[in-house]
Amino acid sequence: MAATPSNSEGAAHPASSSSGLTQPARTLKRDLLTEHFRFAPETFAKGGMDLANRTMYTATAKVEQSLQQLVEKRVQGFDEEQVQRSIYRLETLLEDAIDTQFDLFEIFVLRNTFTFSDDLLPYISLPHHDNLEPSLKGTDAAVLSEYEEELRLYEAELQKERELACAELFVKAKAAKAQEQAELVGYLKEPGKLTASSNPTERARILASQLSLLQTRLAELASTPVPHDKTLTLPAVAPWATSRSAFINWAAETKAVPTNAAGAASAQVGPGELPEDVVVEKFQEEAARTGAAEDAKALLDSMGGR
Repeated sequence: MAATPSNSEGAAHPASSSSGLTQPARTLKRDLLTEHFRFAPETFAKGGMDLANRTMYTATAKVEQSLQQLVEKRVQGFDEEQVQRSIYRLETLLEDAIDTQFDLFEIFVLRNTFTFSDDLLPYISLPHHDNLEPSLKGTDAAVLSEYEEELRLYEAELQKERELACAELFVKAKAAKAQEQAELVGYLKEPGKLTASSNPTERARILASQLSLLQTRLAELASTPVPHDKTLTLPAVAPWATSRSAFINWAAETKAVPTNAAGAASAQVGPGELPEDVVVEKFQEEAARTGAAEDAKALLDSMGGR
């Protein structure tokens, strides 16, 4: 150990002499030994344990290879499963022995080798402590405290700036998406091709004109009179007009059982005149209600010409 004990207080370890009242002697001794040996005393025993474990695993691997050769040669008394079980047991026994022995070794070296008397602590000085001035210790405490406070404020400002930058990016992304959706609905343009100065496309103009024309046509249709009176409570479809069989049944029933209207019509017929057929009469009534084909064609022509 290169540390030199000194008989004067001037060569004392500055950290030990000034802070011995605030730090335990064990911590000071550990730090001093670590600075001298360039490694922590606790790692000495752990390094030896790791080296012993690596050596043990190498040895068991060699033993396993030798036993596997005997198994491959089919030597009597050597089974592969039994060999594997034996190797595992050997490794377990060696690991337990190494752990137990090196735990004791670590305790021994820490208590008896890497140590010195507590009374020598103030008088030990390492080579890199020779030019240190103990009287200067603690004089920069105010400056260091101010520096740490400035550093804390700086870190706080950086955190705020990072949060603001993230919030700004999020708001910009949301605003851009909302603007694009609004322009997509307003101008009927495809996403990714919108600008602040975009004009309505030709498709939008055609659609707007068609909507206007459709509104005009609907207004005209609403004002067009219906072919029959809305106040009449007539069925939407005549009972004989639902199907061909329904018409045949209705006509047969009408022929077999004359109605009151048919009897009254027969009574009003003069000499030399034939009574009007009730089926033909019904056809004429329905034609009068729905209107003639010429009326429908004229209505379609007037709508198409606009």
